[in-house]
Amino acid sequence: MALFGKRFSEKGRKRKAVAFVDFEHWTISLHRNFAMKPDIRTWYRALAERYDLVDVYFFGDFSNPALRCEIPKIREITTGIIETQNATAHIKKDFTDFIMLDHIYQRSFRGDAEVFILFTGDGHFSSVVSYLVNKCRKDVEIFGISGAISNALKNTATRTTALPAAEDLKKSRELMILRALKKIYETSSSPRPTYKKTVETVAKDTEAGEPAIAEAMDSLIEKGYVYQTKKYFAGGRFIKILAMNTALIKNDDLWELL
Repeated sequence: MALFGKRFSEKGRKRKAVAFVDFEHWTISLHRNFAMKPDIRTWYRALAERYDLVDVYFFGDFSNPALRCEIPKIREITTGIIETQNATAHIKKDFTDFIMLDHIYQRSFRGDAEVFILFTGDGHFSSVVSYLVNKCRKDVEIFGISGAISNALKNTATRTTALPAAEDLKKSRELMILRALKKIYETSSSPRPTYKKTVETVAKDTEAGEPAIAEAMDSLIEKGYVYQTKKYFAGGRFIKILAMNTALIKNDDLWELL
């Protein structure tokens, strides 16, 4: 089997690749785990630098508003948008998997791609990946959302890349904390967001554990976006609460992201 990850083949050309994107996995898992939206352009450009992308297909139930609003960005890179909405009363995620699997198997018969790129975390795809790697002698690269990728899929693929990247993940967690604090100050007449309670609350709303959120909180404090101050009560009692440096946040163009 050819070595995976080469930018060019032995003759100095990019290897031909075809990509299949489970856009429901990308969009929904990314929002649920990290409160982020897909960065389609960056993902595509990175692949285009390494491969000759013959075709790119996006699969999903685009009646879902979260997916539908991303269609203009998808059309910037491909016309391969495959609608998988199930018209029956009981819509199942497996319907998207079934359609995507059928397209992958059909494409394997054409033999025009040396690399198959799958953006999914579902273990249902481990069989087709095994088929592509072992029977068709193709390299298969899996992209998936961190914390939502099947171990069986990882073990079968030639290479697996979890998104978001570490730098993007850190920024995402910091923004989640800032959004939480902003909401508290906008909706409460007597806000009391403590360090501990805020970390616990944000961690519950994501797949990230409290240590990861605490690390992001410490980073915000170090950067000066968040600081601790005292809130006093009758009798001289006080608690330490978190406050936002709104001026700095706006100056660094982060306020519009909250």
